[in-house]
Amino acid sequence: MLLQAKCIVLMIDSKDKDKISEASSYLFDMLNNISLLENGVPILVCCNKQDLNLARRANQIELDLESELEEHRKVAKAVQNDDDD
Repeated sequence: MLLQAKCIVLMIDSKDKDKISEASSYLFDMLNNISLLENGVPILVCCNKQDLNLARRANQIELDLESELEEHRKVAKAVQNDDDD
């Protein structure tokens, strides 16, 4: 399904911090999908509910995503190193 996509939109709920980890997992998988990268499929990350009180700002969500993606990268590298041993 993703291989036929012309673009991908990942919508993140600005009020639900618990969903950042789940969203970062999806994003990590997409960013590591060679076929998506080879086909140049653009990925747009959107933050909805920005107008609501207590919603997290886009720049904070970006920092959280970057941190979560780094954790996914570390885990993937550790698993790969275990498989190599």
